[in-house]
Amino acid sequence: PETMKGLWRQRLRWSQGGIEVVRKHGDIWTQWRQRRLWPIHFEYIISIVWAFSLGFLIVSWAVASALSALGFIDLTVTQPFIPPAWTGSILALVCMFQLATSLHIDSRYEDKSLMKYYFWVIWYPFFYWGINAVAVFVSVFKILLRKKGVSVKWQSPDRGIHTLQ
Repeated sequence: PETMKGLWRQRLRWSQGGIEVVRKHGDIWTQWRQRRLWPIHFEYIISIVWAFSLGFLIVSWAVASALSALGFIDLTVTQPFIPPAWTGSILALVCMFQLATSLHIDSRYEDKSLMKYYFWVIWYPFFYWGINAVAVFVSVFKILLRKKGVSVKWQSPDRGIHTLQ
């Protein structure tokens, strides 16, 4: 997608579709023939649980911080919330290493000016995972609150590419 709105709609559509598939084919666990689909099904369920766990963590942190600021509880912060201790630094380092490797491999074919994005790449996982987590959260409630039997409708988005006539 070329815009943030397009990215949001894509992620929401994909999330809703994934949740519908998991919901519709929940019986694959009872069929031995479907055992090769079990890891895919399990991975998507774990992704949904992860999104809700992240949401719960953020809401809990916000409530605890607000209660601490108002003086209702004593909240002594021993570690920063984001990034969590040294693991955030490792994530940033791995992300930058992956981009450096891909830029090196593609250097024969791609423009050298891509290096200007090198120091911004560490934010990609943060925003990508955040958008996906919010999309899953919204999708679950959209699916649970709509009429039974109604599914997500695909509408091909405007790609922003227009031909001259």
